[in-house]
Amino acid sequence: MTTENEKEGSDSAPRSASPLRRVGTAGLAFINPASDLVVLYRKAFKPTAVRVYELGGLVKGLVRRPAKSGEALTWDAAVQRTGRSVTQLHNQLVQWRLAWWLLMAFCGALALLLLLMILAAYTSLPAGTLIRALATLVFLVAASSLGFVKALEKTYRLWQLKLQRVSVEEGGTFQDFLVETRWIAQTLRLGHFGK
Repeated sequence: MTTENEKEGSDSAPRSASPLRRVGTAGLAFINPASDLVVLYRKAFKPTAVRVYELGGLVKGLVRRPAKSGEALTWDAAVQRTGRSVTQLHNQLVQWRLAWWLLMAFCGALALLLLLMILAAYTSLPAGTLIRALATLVFLVAASSLGFVKALEKTYRLWQLKLQRVSVEEGGTFQDFLVETRWIAQTLRLGHFGK
């Protein structure tokens, strides 16, 4: 059983911490959020940035994916190569598009809510909390961006499936998709393509 003096001694120890200990505690409070930012950058932001850069290259026609063989696939050959029926491909693409769309919408909504909360209370937040909140915001934006890029990819594949065009000759390239459709609106819309 502890006495009153022991309780007082244990309570007063943190208050009378040495200057070196206070500097160490302040250093850890600064380094910990910084290490969180490094992990978020490596695991979330950098891979998403690479994918967005590749998407930008595809949009501008700078990045071309090499064909696996010298011949271009026709619609029938492309469907045969998958080993699935058109209905199975359609259902699978719709399910994957829904999953990526939900990731985009959920993380985007959380990012917007967190941004509004940060703006409302940024003057009263401690520096460590503000840094963590901003790091979380960056992670949510990166996850939402990844969801958008993947939903765009599935939207493009559904467009190919609907029009039965996959090759350059048929007009089924990503460039054709961007020119012929309102791709941002189609990606942001939840509705799926008809068969």
